[in-house]
Amino acid sequence: MQRSLRCHSTFAYLAFLSLSNGLLSLVRFIQWMLTYYLQIHFENNLYTCRFYHFTLDFLTHFSLFTLVCVNIDRARTVTKNRPKRKFSKSTFHMVLIKEFFLAIILCAYHFHWLVKFGHKVFDGQVQRTICYYDQNRTTSGYFYFLSTIYPLFELIIFFCLPLLMNLICTIIIVRSLHSKMRIAKRFSRSNSTNNNNNNSKQKNIYIRIQEIFSCFIPQTTTKSNIYSCFCFQIQCRRHTELRLKAGRTKQSLIKYEEEIDSNERRQSAALTSCFAQDNPQITTPATSTILIKKHRIRRIRDIHLSAMLIGLNILYLIFNLPFNFHQTFGRKFYKNNSDECIMKFTHLLLDTLQQTYFSTNFFLYVLTNRRFREEFYNTIIALFSRKQQCLLMENIQRRKRRSFSCNASTAFFTSFNNDYQIIPLSVQQNQDNILADIEVAEVSPIQQQTVLEQYENNKTTSKTVMYKEQSNEQL
Repeated sequence: MQRSLRCHSTFAYLAFLSLSNGLLSLVRFIQWMLTYYLQIHFENNLYTCRFYHFTLDFLTHFSLFTLVCVNIDRARTVTKNRPKRKFSKSTFHMVLIKEFFLAIILCAYHFHWLVKFGHKVFDGQVQRTICYYDQNRTTSGYFYFLSTIYPLFELIIFFCLPLLMNLICTIIIVRSLHSKMRIAKRFSRSNSTNNNNNNSKQKNIYIRIQEIFSCFIPQTTTKSNIYSCFCFQIQCRRHTELRLKAGRTKQSLIKYEEEIDSNERRQSAALTSCFAQDNPQITTPATSTILIKKHRIRRIRDIHLSAMLIGLNILYLIFNLPFNFHQTFGRKFYKNNSDECIMKFTHLLLDTLQQTYFSTNFFLYVLTNRRFREEFYNTIIALFSRKQQCLLMENIQRRKRRSFSCNASTAFFTSFNNDYQIIPLSVQQNQDNILADIEVAEVSPIQQQTVLEQYENNKTTSKTVMYKEQSNEQL
């Protein structure tokens, strides 16, 4: 997650939510792949059976309570009269601490899966692992806990309580989203253009009347203007009280106008400094435009977050309600022993429906969150560009080795007569090959400079060898 997003608690909670959902989907995917394709069952080993049940329950409940934290944080943000534009550096650390304590509590609650669940049975020949709780082979206290207390506790604490809190937060978020959309629609450009087109005739008539009677009835305007009426100079200010000044020249009024402009600049500078607390370095004349753009981006981001959380809560209600209801009250509908297979099959279908909720959250992030789409797209582009860059570097190195191994001049020292053996070299041919490699391989200027330096070194070596040969012939 980006450093700028770690300061926002909502994005930090969403990061933990996406991480837990991704891990949960990965665990179920691995279990299904090993079971149906490789015929490897987690239930055949006692330790994998316990760890599998512990991981499923822990990640499921961690995701649900993280969703509750996201909704509460979002509801607090939209109900603030003056939400913070600048977050403290400790916000992300507070989110880490809260999620850490939540993980510890859930680990302590689900620790019984790692210790007490399942048992081994020896029938005289083969030792089998039973990944289930049985009244005859488990203790009475643990059997009563799993059969009576645990389903009811899970229904109240892990379903009804998160559902109630998410419902309240969703109502608050929907009201805030409705008000923001209504305000945005009221002050949108389309409405302003329509109003301008409808009232253009009335404005033209009003402007003409104002020009005619401006010397007798001065009006307050958005800018300070100077009107000439007979021998008087009348100035209209943007304040409610009107000031009239008479004079033979415009010098006094121009001076007065400059003073007003200086005061207005000071007020606007103070106003922009108050609004630009997030970015103190912005001091350009286009500060107001930048602030309006930032406000629009922030508003769009808030709308996307609110819409995404509303969708998450609706899917949570649809996909989790049947599973929790069947897990708590399912045994009361199946009384015969022949209905045991039907009950397990129904439980498997509803469990698949619940896991679909955690798997579809990724696509929901892609559809609703613009920042998530951008980061996902940039990650994919970075992976492909890195691969292409590696292939390009390999081709460049291969061409450099081929060019220098085939065309470079060499001088080697033999062990027979202790003198240099010279291989003839065409310098022009070597130069043409090197330059051709540089032109074919579209590389950076730094790599081209490296190839040219190696070419100069080879050229110097060839000249040195030729000079030694000429000196030996003269002697």
